[in-house]
Amino acid sequence: MKKILLSEFNIEKIGSPKHILGTITSSSRRDILLLNWYEDIVSEKKICQFCVHTIFLIVISFWFKRVIWIRHNFKPHNHNNMIRYKILCYIITLVSYRKCCHRDNIDGYEYIPHPTYNIEPSNLIDNQITNDEHYDIIFGQIKKYKGIVEILNKWPKEKKLLIVGRSESLSLYNDIITVIEERGLDVCFINEFVDDNRLEQLIFNSRHVILPHLDKTMIVSGAFFHAASLGKPVLLHRGGFYDYLVKKFSFVSEIGSTNLDITSEQVIFELQKECDDDIILRRFKELISLNR
Repeated sequence: MKKILLSEFNIEKIGSPKHILGTITSSSRRDILLLNWYEDIVSEKKICQFCVHTIFLIVISFWFKRVIWIRHNFKPHNHNNMIRYKILCYIITLVSYRKCCHRDNIDGYEYIPHPTYNIEPSNLIDNQITNDEHYDIIFGQIKKYKGIVEILNKWPKEKKLLIVGRSESLSLYNDIITVIEERGLDVCFINEFVDDNRLEQLIFNSRHVILPHLDKTMIVSGAFFHAASLGKPVLLHRGGFYDYLVKKFSFVSEIGSTNLDITSEQVIFELQKECDDDIILRRFKELISLNR
């Protein structure tokens, strides 16, 4: 998002004490404060840090003419601290001129498309995988709320599945391995951080990308845009995110669907048609110019 907006806006990241002091002692108010995923600070912050960040938000908002909030999730990533999360979202709502998100079916929020990933699939290697070797893939941080154990409990034994990402806990790792072994599934679990180059190669050589997230846990998933930027069809559960996607893209279907007959070029074309940088920039300009 920052790279897109830099083409026409002067953007500064607020963070250092010197920068904060310079902002609040300025003789004139700044134009826009953009809060991008600010609500998730409760995931890793202790109560004292949460209080500091919340007070900082209230104070710093007075030095900007407009505050725009881009919300990413319904719940914090670690699903802890829900009371703090609700408090913070309420305060952000109070100080915000615009509330936005990357879906157009969320009541009370303006829509701005999610940026694509700057990837060139032609730079990746086509390993010419045969039909018998084709696999589906789940990637990203392995967290309980993503519903991976639920997926494995229903996964067909004859289908290959690759899970890539570090588990958030030993107990979740054990739960995943137990289901794989007890059901005799053809599943490989790479329980480690994988660098971007290797991950993108694994995604590129897959058949489908699976989004196992349970409904009402997130607004959008970055994994979807990562997969689509590589030209991969995406399968996910029915729900709000699914409803948003199927209206816009033909390469999206339910988990359990058979091989989608669509080319990588078509996937990328459809994604760019909705989420091109120029479209996002134009939408942002509309958001800051609209009256309340």
